[in-house]
Amino acid sequence: MSVADELAVYDSPLVIETRKVLNVSQVLFARFLGVSPKTVRSWEQNAGSPSPMACRFMDEIRRAPDYWAERLQESAVSTS
Repeated sequence: MSVADELAVYDSPLVIETRKVLNVSQVLFARFLGVSPKTVRSWEQNAGSPSPMACRFMDEIRRAPDYWAERLQESAVSTS
């Protein structure tokens, strides 16, 4: 079984829910995932699908949301 076989299928509602777990905008979520805001917007509008790598990252966010929210906060502080 490959890693891709174990990933959740990220449709629009699940992408939105995952972003809201972190309580961030599309722009900040995109920056955190290493994609453009346009890409996140397309996922949230069902105009595109996240790559396996993005799905893997969102799986990790959903497994430990408090950890990732803290990491996101740390990165925001360090870039200010």
